[in-house]
Amino acid sequence: MKRNLALVAALFLCLGLTGCGGDNREDLIRNVLNQMDAAAGDVSNIKKKVNEAVAKANKDHTPLDLSDALKAAEDLRKTGVETQKQRDRMNMALRGTIEPEKKKEYADLFRGQVNEVYGKLVKEKQGLNEALEEAAKISREDEVDRLRDKIREAEGTFEALARQGA
Repeated sequence: MKRNLALVAALFLCLGLTGCGGDNREDLIRNVLNQMDAAAGDVSNIKKKVNEAVAKANKDHTPLDLSDALKAAEDLRKTGVETQKQRDRMNMALRGTIEPEKKKEYADLFRGQVNEVYGKLVKEKQGLNEALEEAAKISREDEVDRLRDKIREAEGTFEALARQGA
């Protein structure tokens, strides 16, 4: 849950950093929302790969192979790296300050989208945790732990964004 909060903190940091440039501000906020949505898609893909591996192992009575899920976790890491790059571009583009009224306007304008994307991300993360629990039931714990470590590494890129904004 803390990791999900880190993503939302990164978004609100971005809202607070917007300082000049009219439509450019909204585009930058939308870019962050798109990156959060992409992260939710990446988490969903990892979950799908874990579920497929569990189903195959159960059907074929073979050891659990999470290699496709590990590759999908790498995509999540890449999304985090791209999000960091977008934040850096935003920081370069927006150096001024924003009036409190405008900041509130943006918060009101994007609140629904933030809640929607955040809800999707939380739902996908919960589903992934459930899939990992099922995988752990039929596999050696170290195999699932390796995937969990890879996921934590990928999530770390998003946590770094939140820490930078703190």
